[in-house]
Amino acid sequence: MNKIYKIVSIVSGLTVFALSAKAIAQSISITVSPLVTIAQLKGAQARASFSVTNSGNTPLRARIYAEDFDYDRETGFKRIATHPNSANPYLQFSPKEVVVAPGVTRDVRINITIPPSKPDGEYRVSVFTQDLTERKVTDPKTKYITIIRPQIGSIFFISKGSGTAKLSGASVNWNSETQKPRLLLKNEGQASAYPEVAWSLKQGNVEVTSYKIQGIVLQAGRERAIDLKMPTETKLAPGNYDLIGEISNSDGKKVPFSLPLTVPTK
Repeated sequence: MNKIYKIVSIVSGLTVFALSAKAIAQSISITVSPLVTIAQLKGAQARASFSVTNSGNTPLRARIYAEDFDYDRETGFKRIATHPNSANPYLQFSPKEVVVAPGVTRDVRINITIPPSKPDGEYRVSVFTQDLTERKVTDPKTKYITIIRPQIGSIFFISKGSGTAKLSGASVNWNSETQKPRLLLKNEGQASAYPEVAWSLKQGNVEVTSYKIQGIVLQAGRERAIDLKMPTETKLAPGNYDLIGEISNSDGKKVPFSLPLTVPTK
């Protein structure tokens, strides 16, 4: 039987893999929380932690390591070799390897010290937990066996100075490829955000559908384009609609938006 060797990555709701999502999900026994931490330096230091839970039936041995990252406007999280505002050189964490029994949670402590000589701004790093045990996953359709080593990233944004997020719903248009509305979100502030977005789509006074988006990272000074998830039974007829919603940030600020959407004729 053919075999494929692959590392499976999960970061802030983004999963990268090459076979059945259901098969992969059933094989991953690592849970990391929180996936995103946004913090402010106190003096020159920021302290944080994340938990690693073994939800499987066998002991988990995992290594902890750090990498730089960025967020793409369209596709989201991406690994990069270096970032100009990387917190990696100033990062300390413990432990660097964990053994977690089934049903048990272990904490990983994070300490980031930014020298006073460094300029104000936002620094970032991703810390991955990688399963050191190979897991076999069989694709139910092709019968290929994939050997995976799941890894899950927890990302950290650390602000030096008084920067804050400034969020808005900028525009919405129709994505003809996915047949869904595509919402453009902006963060014109100096700090990243991890908000929820509640929205409803109306035609006249009639609500067509509504939903809440979670797990969105909006980087400082950047945009994110997101296709809006809708129930499978919801089919939008050509015409004019209004997208009405609210962005709720973790700092308690709520930003309403109301945007026109035109669904073109096919």
